[in-house]
Amino acid sequence: MRNFVVLFAACSLAAAPHAEPPKLRVSDNVQPIRYAVDLTVVPDRDTFRGAVDISIDIRTPAPIIWLNASDLEIESANFRSASGASAKAAILPGGKDFAGFSFDHPISGHGVLHVAYKGKISRNSSAGLFQLKQADQWYVFSQFEPTDARRAFPCFDEPSFKVPWQLTLHVPKDNVAVANTPQLSRTDEPDGMQAVKFKESKPLPSYLVALAVGRFDIVDAGKLGKTPLRIITPHGKGPNAKYAAEAIPQLLKLLENYFGIPYPYEKLDSIVMPISNFAMENAGLITYGETSLLAKPEEDSINRQRGCAIVTAHEMAHQWFGDLVTTAWWDDIWLNEALPPGWRTRSLVNGNRSGTST
Repeated sequence: MRNFVVLFAACSLAAAPHAEPPKLRVSDNVQPIRYAVDLTVVPDRDTFRGAVDISIDIRTPAPIIWLNASDLEIESANFRSASGASAKAAILPGGKDFAGFSFDHPISGHGVLHVAYKGKISRNSSAGLFQLKQADQWYVFSQFEPTDARRAFPCFDEPSFKVPWQLTLHVPKDNVAVANTPQLSRTDEPDGMQAVKFKESKPLPSYLVALAVGRFDIVDAGKLGKTPLRIITPHGKGPNAKYAAEAIPQLLKLLENYFGIPYPYEKLDSIVMPISNFAMENAGLITYGETSLLAKPEEDSINRQRGCAIVTAHEMAHQWFGDLVTTAWWDDIWLNEALPPGWRTRSLVNGNRSGTST
């Protein structure tokens, strides 16, 4: 009997850590391979529905998989192995940053973790998916850097996990939906909705995934080679993008020449949010505060245009350093920001790669 008790205690101690959520980082025993995310987003609602299929590789057998998840109500989950076998997951609470998926027996190898859930759209924070209103129109935007992609979908929300993403958005028919990549298809759905499917992205860390939904105006800013460039503004604000539509193609061409590498993504949308003093270098879908990108042509000034050029040059430079080339962890994020935007702008204008900041 004593030996049984000792053995039982030893097994309990060995198993206990698996039931505890991570302290900071998820285990590297489970590696994501790709994501397929399906979201239903209506801009004037404060919740959304989601489902995600995460292709994963479980290197050694594990009875529990921990993912990052915040403020998500997980409804169901299952793991489908490469052989087609399916295992239902029980959901374990993991505090404010994690959710656990527990199985009756350890699972391993390649397979797909499917999770269905609900989430919140914030009106008082820009973390995750959030709402902004201009005039009588509501818009939804995303802001995932540094650790808020987990508010939109369960995921491996760390910069070192860099894999392809494919998004499908179900939105009202009179709304425009945009994401990191070009639209692949659009299908009418019941109840005044539409399904907008986007092409799979190049490998991205979760914090660079982006989307927006609303009654946007779309301003054609031409092409750089075969790459389409657009300015996307809140409804009625398209005419105020005149300078940005002229400057962005020129600056992007200068950046291509500077880096000696073509622009690395299939399109570049510059989208305006009705806020001030903000910009984020999401791959193929850069978000800007309205004052950075828009001005009524008759009221515009040289100083504002210079500010616009500095900010857009900086964020577009990130498409190479920060997006195409990324860091393994946040302690090296300074590498993305090492050259201030004024340095880049002066160097590009002067055709000199060795300029210094003053």
